[in-house]
Amino acid sequence: GEDDKKADLERNEAQRQQKEVTVMDEEEEGEVAESQEPEDTGKVYMDTSALIKERDELDGTFRSARENFTKRGPWTLPKAIEKKFSEIAKHTIAKMNKHDGYQLFFEEVTEDEAPGYSEVVKEPMDFGTMKSKVESGEYGDGSEAAAGLYKDFLLVFENCALYNDEDGEVGGEAARVLGLLPETFSAACVMVASGKKRKKQKTKKRQR
Repeated sequence: GEDDKKADLERNEAQRQQKEVTVMDEEEEGEVAESQEPEDTGKVYMDTSALIKERDELDGTFRSARENFTKRGPWTLPKAIEKKFSEIAKHTIAKMNKHDGYQLFFEEVTEDEAPGYSEVVKEPMDFGTMKSKVESGEYGDGSEAAAGLYKDFLLVFENCALYNDEDGEVGGEAARVLGLLPETFSAACVMVASGKKRKKQKTKKRQR
């Protein structure tokens, strides 16, 4: 009677819990399987228009530009152009130099321009130094090099924010230029990728 019913209920409950555990295990296994597939994390940088949209939503402050730039972490190169770091980096730096209309980040900051700068900024960085590092091969190659370039770009802007008032004129200009950086890197990736394809087509034609 009662004892049998109780035993049945307990058995049903135990089976239900076992099913839940099995389902959870399967879901976890599914997640593990998905994460084991090599993901092309650099693919996001092949969609420049999406990054332009993100920039349009920034509020003009240095903080929002920095958050937008850092939210995906250090750059990785799209798989198709992983061996083209030097070309992508040179395009990115050249374009950023153009965006930097007041040449705030173009070359090393001197004490004449900014008294006490070396007291505040312990690790100076500028676009000119970065260009030299690309040309000398100091960054290396592939996504590891792209991550190094990303860190140096971040250093340039963080140094600027450290020495200048974020809400001042220079801080506002730093926010504007930094806001353009994700789409600039993306446009360089797209340009190098399309150039690579064109070269391939040309060699095919010659072989015919």
